[in-house]
Amino acid sequence: MQRDIQKRNKVLKGVAANNDSFEVIRKRIFSSVPSDAEIVGIDIEGASLVLLTKNPRFVTEGQDLASELAKALRKRIMLRVVPQARMQPQEAEKTIRSLSPRDVVINRVFFDELSGEVLVFVDSVIKLLPYYEKFEKDVLLKTGWKVVLRKKLPYDSRIYDMVLHYQLEQSEKRSKFLRSVGERVFRTPVLETQFVTASFFGGVEQVGRSSLLISTDESRVLLDAGINPGVTDPRLMFPRYDFNSFKVEDLDAIVVTHAHLDHAGALPMLVKYGYRGPIYMTEPTLTLLILLLEDLYNIYNKTGTISFFDLKDVRSIVERAITLKYGQVTDICPDIRLSLHRSGHILGGASVHLHIGESLHNVLYTSDFKMERSLLLDPANTKFPRVDSLLMESTYGDESDVMPPRSEVEATFISKVKKTFENGGKVLIPSLAVGRAQEVMLLLDKAIRSGQIEQVPIFIDGMIMEVTKIHIAFPQYLSRELYSLIYEEDINPFESEYFVPIKNSSTRDEAMSEGKAIIISTSGMLEGGPVLEYFKSIAPQDNSSIIFINYQIEGTLGSRILSGLKNVQFYDEDHRMSAVKVNCSVEKVDGFSGHADRTQLINYAKTVYEGKGPILLVHGEKNKIKSLSRILGKLYPNKVTIPRLLETSRLL
Repeated sequence: MQRDIQKRNKVLKGVAANNDSFEVIRKRIFSSVPSDAEIVGIDIEGASLVLLTKNPRFVTEGQDLASELAKALRKRIMLRVVPQARMQPQEAEKTIRSLSPRDVVINRVFFDELSGEVLVFVDSVIKLLPYYEKFEKDVLLKTGWKVVLRKKLPYDSRIYDMVLHYQLEQSEKRSKFLRSVGERVFRTPVLETQFVTASFFGGVEQVGRSSLLISTDESRVLLDAGINPGVTDPRLMFPRYDFNSFKVEDLDAIVVTHAHLDHAGALPMLVKYGYRGPIYMTEPTLTLLILLLEDLYNIYNKTGTISFFDLKDVRSIVERAITLKYGQVTDICPDIRLSLHRSGHILGGASVHLHIGESLHNVLYTSDFKMERSLLLDPANTKFPRVDSLLMESTYGDESDVMPPRSEVEATFISKVKKTFENGGKVLIPSLAVGRAQEVMLLLDKAIRSGQIEQVPIFIDGMIMEVTKIHIAFPQYLSRELYSLIYEEDINPFESEYFVPIKNSSTRDEAMSEGKAIIISTSGMLEGGPVLEYFKSIAPQDNSSIIFINYQIEGTLGSRILSGLKNVQFYDEDHRMSAVKVNCSVEKVDGFSGHADRTQLINYAKTVYEGKGPILLVHGEKNKIKSLSRILGKLYPNKVTIPRLLETSRLL
């Protein structure tokens, strides 16, 4: 196998200069396109072929031809006006504003020189929709720029703007990068694909540091690159990339399923130590991930911990990111096609479907998923072309891990909040910044408005408000109901007179002063963040409560408190140790988790798996995985495997 890798890498060095595959495709396209299309060139951009034209009308009228070519070549075809034929951005913006209907307010306009697209942010999408088709066509014909419509954010988001501006500013650099990616994707295969394997560097028989490698005779694709939060020993914190069989230069691609650090926290380390290839994910995942990595870096600085990455490594992730929509199929290697599908876990979260060879073998890696609709997200997708091998999470795989219906979960949660208020206390809700916090915000606001609980301030601390802004920026990834509110009715569901964002220490003091209140703060497992200050204040109060709403990784402070820890030791600013007594009520409400429960896991396997290859159970504690494997083993004899760390399993 190692000899095959060396042979493949030697061939790849000359692939840009002599790519017969691409030359055949180029000639076929030119012979199929009419002369009045005025095609002046064909470029490679990642896995896409870009037809560059001097004629803007061909971009609007040639879409049927592009679709036919895409089907025939089994490649993504894009039509784009050549830069020389586009209007200069300053003049184009004036034209775009003049073409907009009078009652539509254009807030911001950004030009992407690489894609030829102009991002138009408007106050109200619904007002423009009746005129949108004509508006889009008129803009293209008169300026040469293709409109991408976006709704103006009700609040400024620093991280959203940073990612957007950085990508636009690096257009020339990204163009060269995407061409190099395309040359690797379109290379002539060196070896015929006969075998498919999965190698596990983390996330097996545990929750944390998820990372696995899918290998074929020709290609290497890494799925996720997480860390183990709350652990300092590098051998337990990071995936075991330190073994000789793993080399970043052998990777064709990395795919990130979602932004949680246990699935993506090791990504900057791979970039730091030499990974130069593409990183595939959804657009919300990229924005959330940059925010979480920045926060991790800042925490390291504040605590005096040596960071394993620099901020320049985080920027490199933005440079190398290729974002995909749900269901969009793209070639990532000569023998592998990738598509990402809604997982129902967090905003932008995805399950990974890999189509290997010419209908040779299909692999589904679920990552974290949820099969139940929530206030925030629609459930996980279960419709795939084919699933031969299934790599499925097992977080809640035990017999006892059966969640009550969502309505019952919400009622239980509200009743615990109500009981605390009857005792005159406060409610502290440690929460992950992404997903659970936004869902609980919606639920609490709804409960106050319906009179289920008292009208009290809901203090929101940590990154939660910044993350909430990112949710609003990507309404197409939220539930249908929220999408409709934001996009079609111009209503911001995350805006409430009861929400009090913590902006400074005085607001934090107000939250901890006497009186009934709800405090939602990061981190969800009590491992750092502002929640610890609230914990020190609220834990000794016997009339208050702490309500955990998300999974607690074994060994974290949250896990230990749930297990009955009554005295917690902290170091103060002078490095003196002090003890905090836990007198308050400690509650856990299951069902808010973004993970499927045991019943959903079994039903998911029954729905998607077709029985050709193995079922491999990952991302779960040992006892939970074993329990789930027993029931699935009865349904699918000799098909269920529990991989161990550093094992390689043959899928085909």
